[in-house]
This record gives sequence, C-alpha cells and structure tokens, in this order.
Amino acid sequence: MWKTSTSRSPFSSTSDLPKLDSRWNLARRDRVVHALRRLVVEKYPDDLARHSVSVLRSMDFAWLDEFLTSIPLDRVSEEEQSKLVYDLSNLLTERSRARLLLMIEAGWEGTERVKWPVNAAPGSLVLQAPADDWDYAPHTHITGPLLRSPEWKHLLNSQNPLQEILLWLDSLAEGDLSDLVQAWEHDDSGDHRCAGGVFRQLALKKDTRLADYRDRICRRAQSHAAKLFRATGILPSEYYVIRDLDIEQAIDFVLTCFDSEKASLRHMQSAFDEMKRLGGPRIVARIEALAAEPGPLAEDAAIFLDERGPVTTEKIAAKSARWKTSQNARDLKWLFFGHIEPETRQGASIDPILDLLGEPTKLGERAYDWKSRGSGVHLYLETDKSGKLAWMRLYED
Repeated sequence: MWKTSTSRSPFSSTSDLPKLDSRWNLARRDRVVHALRRLVVEKYPDDLARHSVSVLRSMDFAWLDEFLTSIPLDRVSEEEQSKLVYDLSNLLTERSRARLLLMIEAGWEGTERVKWPVNAAPGSLVLQAPADDWDYAPHTHITGPLLRSPEWKHLLNSQNPLQEILLWLDSLAEGDLSDLVQAWEHDDSGDHRCAGGVFRQLALKKDTRLADYRDRICRRAQSHAAKLFRATGILPSEYYVIRDLDIEQAIDFVLTCFDSEKASLRHMQSAFDEMKRLGGPRIVARIEALAAEPGPLAEDAAIFLDERGPVTTEKIAAKSARWKTSQNARDLKWLFFGHIEPETRQGASIDPILDLLGEPTKLGERAYDWKSRGSGVHLYLETDKSGKLAWMRLYED
C-alpha cells in the first residue's frame, strides 16, 4: 500500500488470522511456528523478525509470549532495545513483565509506556500457560458442554477472546446459551469476560436465540458496568455487550453516565467520546445543547457538530481556510481522512493539496511536510521525479 491511515489496525481483518481457517491443521501450523520462532529469536529486531511477531500475534498469543521472552538480550543493541521494550510491553503477561524487570535491572531504561506493566503487582497480569501445554489444533466445534470443554479452557487463557470464539460459535447449542447466561450472572471474572465475548459475537451475527436472554444479559451488564464506570471513569467491556445487544439501551446508559450529578470531567469526557461514536437523534440533540452551554466540553461539542455529516465543497473550503490560519490538528486530520486520502491517487498532481493546505512547514527536494501547531500530527508526502505524488501518510506522534 502506498498510503495508510493511522486509525486502522493491522489485525482488523479476519483474513489475517490463519487459525480461523479450518484447513489450517496442526502439522502446517507447527511448520510455520518453527520457522517464525527462528526468525523472531535469531533475527530480532530486523524488519522481517518484527513482521513475524505480527504473524505470531494473530496465530496465538502464547507462542508470541514464549518466543519474545526467549530472545537473548545480548543480541539486541542499546539502539534497538526500544523495539523489544515496545513489543514486550504490548504482551501484558507475567512472563513479559519479568523480562522487562530483568532488562531494567541490567541497566536498560524503562519508558512511560512500560510503567504500568512493570509496576503492576505480581499476579495481576495474565498468567499465560506454557505454550507446549496448549492444543494448537484449530477447534471448530465445541467438545461436550461448553463451560467444561477444552475450547472454553483455551478461551480463558486467550488474549483475543473475540477472535477465538469465532472458531466454534456456529456449534453453540441451546443448553450452552443457558449455561453462558448463568456464568454471566455469577462473579467469576474469567467466565464473565468470556461469556460477554460470546454474547457480543452472537449479537453481531444477529442470532435469534439471544432474544430469550436479552433482558437478563443487559440487566446484569448495566448493573456491573455502572459500578465499574463510577469507579474508573472508563466504559467497561460490559457496556459494549449492551451496545451490541441493544443500541437504544446503550444510548440510555451513556446519557445517564454523562448527566450524572457525580460525574467528574474524566467521566463526562469518556461518556462524550462514546456519544460521538453512537450518534443518532437523541445523542445529537444532547450534543447540540452541550455546545450551546458554557462548560469544559462545549468546544468539543461544537467541533463535533461542525465535522459531522457529509463532506461538502463548502465544508472543505471552510476547513482549508481555518487550517491556513491556525494549523489546527483537527482540521488537518479532517481534511486528510475526509477529502485528501479518498480523492488523491498515486501519480496524481499534488497541486490540489498545495491549494488546500498552503505552503508546507518543511520543504525538501521532493518532500513536503505540513505540521500542526501544538501536537505531533503532520502530513508528509513525497513526489516522483516528475513531481507527481509517490507516497503520503498522516502521522500522529
């Protein structure tokens, strides 16, 4: 790809997940994993090795945990250690935490990114089972009652339960659904988390069997989510179960959270960010009222109202004029994602971009860079020898 968006996940497509393909048998899986292990452990942190890390992340988290923590530290220079710190801190397992502590004790510097996993209490992160104890054959059907099956045991250890569930979701029986609802209503955190993942996937598939249990699931989710939101100011996973099962109940929940008398600015900001994602007449009416009132979120509300709706010629012109005056990061992102990226192809003239954004902040022989004020957002592009667009990307540092 010659251009990318910063908001897209490299693991967003199920086509990237070989474990979900029934043809991906154990023998093929072992051959690939052995090849990837050699690349990760012996070649790290070369680009090919770090790409292998990405493949392992989508295949199975336990392999990645085992291989990254077995990389000899003397093979990673001081200049390259930040890459290993970054990859280990993404794991958030007890094994990766121990490795980070070992690196710091050896004199390697920790960063802001690793403070949380490093300072976490022992036992608070994921206790990943040894990779050799796992069954890596893709299970596409549930073996026996769900909550006592090997598939459920595997799911409890998974870092990506929503992806694991897709393996056997179609074989879920009516009795399994009843057991799931009971597990959802109990206090075991592992069963509760995984049951919520199953409900979300069933809702996304519009499975009609959920209808008989919808009220019980949402009632428990609302009770649990309200307590967690009050304690943390962050919408918990239980809220997303509500959202996938019943969008109107999700809107009710978020508006109640936002308008609560006990809501702090942190709580309001979290609820407001979700309101923008939900949309709909009731949400927009509340945001319009918010924009008209004095308050800490009035400006954000006005910006949302300004940016919503279709991309029109008038809106592009207004954003362009404001960008040239203020170099605001929001305007640059809106112009890029709303107009420049979808409308500009490789090999096209860059004159429309120059007209839209004005003089670049930095200009090289064949490079242009527009930087926003007070943030790390900037648009960088390069041209070919004829002055046509060769490559561009929006960066958010």
